[in-house]
Amino acid sequence: MKIKSIQTDCYHIPLSQTFTDAMHGQMTSFTVVTVLVRTSDGAEGLGYTYTVRSMGGASIQAMIERDLGPFLSGKDPRHIEML
Repeated sequence: MKIKSIQTDCYHIPLSQTFTDAMHGQMTSFTVVTVLVRTSDGAEGLGYTYTVRSMGGASIQAMIERDLGPFLSGKDPRHIEML
């Protein structure tokens, strides 16, 4: 089994009301970055991360596409600690 493809998506999600906390301040939106990993034998795995407000999501997506995706391509996904 080898990693065949990695697909990312980035979603900007506005909140229906403003939330506030001591660490992030006022939050009117957040961004979710998803990663779908497909293997050569048809297995799929979906992961995600998020950022508060609308900052940083596109950078995370770009890093996965440019750096992590090519590094992981062709590798055995069962070797989690090595990867």
